[in-house]
Amino acid sequence: MDDDYEIQLRLARSAQEPLLLVCQPQWVEADNGSTSIGFAILRSPDTARLEAYIAMLDTEATDSNDSDLLPKEEPCQFV
Repeated sequence: MDDDYEIQLRLARSAQEPLLLVCQPQWVEADNGSTSIGFAILRSPDTARLEAYIAMLDTEATDSNDSDLLPKEEPCQFV
């Protein structure tokens, strides 16, 4: 749990080479023969590319929202 690991992450919506990220395990959960591990991303060679990808996804999500509608959390909407 104290070691750092280099992880290559291929982004689903990007044709670029995989991201190289330096990560450190934060938690481990074993369940019925499978193991899940949560990682914290440390400062990495491709941190800027990861941030740009996240910003792109955020922009796409914002652009696809219809600004004339109330947020989904509102109890009632009239269109």
